[in-house]
Amino acid sequence: MSRTISQQGRTVLETLGEGRRLRRERDDWACGPLRVADTTVAELERLNFVARAPGGQLRLTPAGEAWRVRKNGARAGNRLLVERGLDENDGGRRTRSVTVNLGESPLGWLMARGMVSERQFGASGCARTGRWRGLARA
Repeated sequence: MSRTISQQGRTVLETLGEGRRLRRERDDWACGPLRVADTTVAELERLNFVARAPGGQLRLTPAGEAWRVRKNGARAGNRLLVERGLDENDGGRRTRSVTVNLGESPLGWLMARGMVSERQFGASGCARTGRWRGLARA
């Protein structure tokens, strides 16, 4: 059996592997801005990489998780993903949850997205370790 997967199929596997949920909408599957065609889901089901969970959502099968780990290699080891609730004090009910990577620094996240320069990121390391002391005294 061929294990060639489309780019959208790989995106679905990564999305599910990160703990995010794809749910059925009118004529496709969705997770936030991500829209997935039925043909892609059928392809992944045929390969036994995803299955439909109770409630109509997609879930990653053990075969899908194994494929994802093989493709990610060592990168998968530095991901410590947990679900965190936001706005939990709103009458005791959770209104939204986010996935957080505990193995990634917030400043590293900002640098990876171009919001902090390499120089600023380097300066934060100096400040964190105390190497900047005495350098900026007037």
